[in-house]
Amino acid sequence: MAESPLHDPPVRELGEVAAYLPRLTAVISDRLIAMQPERDRRSNRAIVAATAIALDYTSAVIDGRGCVESLGALEQSAVRWARQGVELPTITHCLHKGMRMVIDELSTAFDAQTNARVFFVLFSALKTLGVTVSRAYMGELTRGPHNPEGAEYSIASAVLAGRDMRVAARDAGIALADTYWVFAIAFGEPLGSRARIRTWWGSARHELVRQRRLRGGGDPLAVVGRDLATVLVPTSQLAEADTAGVAELLSQTLGRPIHAVVEGADRRALRRTANTGHELVRLARRTGYPGGLYRFGDLAVERLLARPCVERDRLAAMIAPLIDCPYLLDTLRAHLATGLSRPRTIESLHIHLNTLDYRLRRIERLTGLDPRDPAQQFRLRAALIAYDSARPDRPE
Repeated sequence: MAESPLHDPPVRELGEVAAYLPRLTAVISDRLIAMQPERDRRSNRAIVAATAIALDYTSAVIDGRGCVESLGALEQSAVRWARQGVELPTITHCLHKGMRMVIDELSTAFDAQTNARVFFVLFSALKTLGVTVSRAYMGELTRGPHNPEGAEYSIASAVLAGRDMRVAARDAGIALADTYWVFAIAFGEPLGSRARIRTWWGSARHELVRQRRLRGGGDPLAVVGRDLATVLVPTSQLAEADTAGVAELLSQTLGRPIHAVVEGADRRALRRTANTGHELVRLARRTGYPGGLYRFGDLAVERLLARPCVERDRLAAMIAPLIDCPYLLDTLRAHLATGLSRPRTIESLHIHLNTLDYRLRRIERLTGLDPRDPAQQFRLRAALIAYDSARPDRPE
């Protein structure tokens, strides 16, 4: 660790203070890096750069020199840190803690009159540096091509990625909650454009706030793409019994059915929960389940059967005799999807009732399982899930 240069005799003149400040870069940055709970090269480099720029800026202010270049360098660095994924709190904490260390280092170097003048400059500089880095960092997030929907989209993406965005969210006027209901959603048809995405989530968010009164305790957030969406609703603002109503609202504002899976999670588990939710949404769609809201427990068996194992292969083998008769596979899927309702099945397939009965009898002869018998419905569903999961060209 670098040795403090202020172990020399006390300094009296402000010009000498200005000259000393840049020499503190090594000792201050070493201490700040040592205080980090996790060592990360990018964060460490950012701390060293931020410390150097901050001390150079403060030195220039004290010495009466121009400081525009220092602020410009800080803005450029903040943009780079935002692109690299360095967390904004890492930088803002560096500035605040670093300035306190500077005050401690300099407190014995001056008389009372000099202290008053220097400390006033330090606090003023800290405010300017903090505003500059936060504005540039958030500006990059909101205008970057990877975050077209602005600060809310950017912060939601970062929160889902597991990053600590409390400072950035506060600066953007967004209240984060401690725990959320995580809605993993798949649209039946892709949203055609970014304008359509903005329109849907804007309307949905407005209705969420209006109907559910989601005020205080966190704001609803979303990351929305053309085919999928992840919506976060604070658990403090929504009872579990009301999650189905939220899913219905999201579907209504879209104007068509959606497949959705919901589960509660704290901020640390959001990424894992969202990934599992989207896995289950794909599974529900692949299995031919109707649109609506599902929970993790509703699809636990399906998820287990979707993983490679001996039992999955054995179940998939039951469907093997139907592979050469695609229309029989389609009939089985449709019949199971309608809950074994013959009228609804013939309507969905546009076939005659006699044709359906003939196909169901053939399925029974080939598989040994009767698709007309409710008692065998679960086994047929399991076999279809196992077959679809084992296919190399399985649909998503």
